[in-house]
Amino acid sequence: YAFARAVMADVATRFDAIWKEAPLGMALVSVEAGAVGDIVTANAVLERLVDRRADELRGCAHRALIHPVDRLETEMFAPLTDGSTRQTEWDHRLLRSDGSGVWVREIVMTVVDPHGRPAFAVCVFLDTTEQHADLEQRRHSDERLATLFENSEEVIVAYEDQGEITWVSPTIERVLGFPPDEQVGRSILEYFH
Repeated sequence: YAFARAVMADVATRFDAIWKEAPLGMALVSVEAGAVGDIVTANAVLERLVDRRADELRGCAHRALIHPVDRLETEMFAPLTDGSTRQTEWDHRLLRSDGSGVWVREIVMTVVDPHGRPAFAVCVFLDTTEQHADLEQRRHSDERLATLFENSEEVIVAYEDQGEITWVSPTIERVLGFPPDEQVGRSILEYFH
């Protein structure tokens, strides 16, 4: 019995260290009927992510922290509470106190009681705002490049290392009379004599 208590104390110490020191937002969330999704407690990183104090988060519905556009996907607790799954994850935005959003990758896991019933959920939030900004910037850059290529007066051809054509600008039809989509998949070498 003393050994088991020592092990549990060690586990509690380690969990406490993770809770306080990990660079991840974390929350313990209720899965009890009538309070499903209510935050029981949150760590300091989550407080900073959403720019709210612990007392503002305690009792707050998990769903209320999610950006309205992303709330359609928030029925995540149903399969966790009915036992059909123990873990789920998804990308969404959390609402900061000023109304701005912060992108996160959220992983939600249920912890079960000794009888195998869900006791509570642990939510872990990884800030992915920078990665989403990079993707958005790349998407805009790709759109600008596509517009440039599509409206070019020159014939532009993209092809793989082996010479297989992957894209041809629409100008090829005006200049050479070849429909662009019929050139995709052909070898670039066919055009050289």
